[in-house]
Amino acid sequence: MIRGLSFMTSWRKIGFGGLLLSATIPLNGTVVAPSNAQTAAPVTVPASFDCGKATRAVDRFLCANAALRWQDLALSRSYRATLSALSGPARAALVAEQRDWVSERDRRCAADRSFIELNDPASSVHDQAYDCLMTVYLDLRHLRSLRDSGMIDEAEYRAKRAEILAAL
Repeated sequence: MIRGLSFMTSWRKIGFGGLLLSATIPLNGTVVAPSNAQTAAPVTVPASFDCGKATRAVDRFLCANAALRWQDLALSRSYRATLSALSGPARAALVAEQRDWVSERDRRCAADRSFIELNDPASSVHDQAYDCLMTVYLDLRHLRSLRDSGMIDEAEYRAKRAEILAAL
């Protein structure tokens, strides 16, 4: 679900990161739906973990939302790339940081909510959890890119990461 978009244009297949995405977009306010001949098999964005084995409510919520799965996958790829370049204490510190981040993400964005509460689109809990998770993923991805590109140092990264979590 992409929030904030109230328009679309025409049906297209779009290649992105090795995935084939498709979209239906109206022209001049008229919805143009693809015919059966144009319909490709739906492509789903995987999460960074096996959604078939997800048991925790927050994990099931991530799996139920393509945009959140995409953010999870993108952050996971960044994490694994950084992790593969590290060894010893630096690697252990990054693993611990990621575990702490996941715990804090879950606590602040999903708390002890059930999957039914989180996944009810008519519920304010759903919107709050979705917005919280999206914000946390986007902010952390941006912050890591600043650190990885050398635009901020490790101390500034840690301080800003703490600010992101405190602001939720």
